[in-house]
Amino acid sequence: MSSFDHAPPVDEVPPSIFIRSERSRADALRIGDAKRIVDLDQKDFTKWSGQVLLVSESATAGWSLPIVGSIESAFDLLEQHGVGSERVAVVYPTRRLISCYLRGTLEDRGPIRVVLPGLTRVVTMKNMTDVIDEF
Repeated sequence: MSSFDHAPPVDEVPPSIFIRSERSRADALRIGDAKRIVDLDQKDFTKWSGQVLLVSESATAGWSLPIVGSIESAFDLLEQHGVGSERVAVVYPTRRLISCYLRGTLEDRGPIRVVLPGLTRVVTMKNMTDVIDEF
């Protein structure tokens, strides 16, 4: 049996990185060519998958940038632009998994992982921010 037999399934939907920031616009524009995104809680997750999202306190609006490369390279980019210390959540929609980094991309202790229940209900932005706020 090869190690590929035990590999986790590949995410069909690209993961997203959420960062709550009081200066979401300024932070996002400092990083790159950010686009405004509103009503996140009303959008299907495919509309924000594969993005770094710097969001307001309510997490319903903010600014998005495409993830170029891996999650690790996106973390490096955030650190280079001074946003690495903010709380970060990486959302893996297909796996229904959220990895929460309470000390941002600089977290040494590893993430807190939350596995969302099966398709019993729609996952909203409020659900995700409630999970992040619990920690």
